[in-house]
Amino acid sequence: MVAENSDFLTTGSAARLIGVCCDTIRGWVRVGKLEALRVDTGQLLFKRGDCERMRAERDRRRGRSTAA
Repeated sequence: MVAENSDFLTTGSAARLIGVCCDTIRGWVRVGKLEALRVDTGQLLFKRGDCERMRAERDRRRGRSTAA
């Protein structure tokens, strides 16, 4: 299990952070838009920084500020 404050996120956690569904995350992995690590159990893990960048990019495209 991956802790929520970890440098790695599960598919569900990545989807929540970016604001998309899990199927979108898996699709991005298939086309190479988002890099994932696959562990022995088959679970995908995502670098938190990559997901934060995807969220910021998505927010910019939607005209939202990413400032805190």
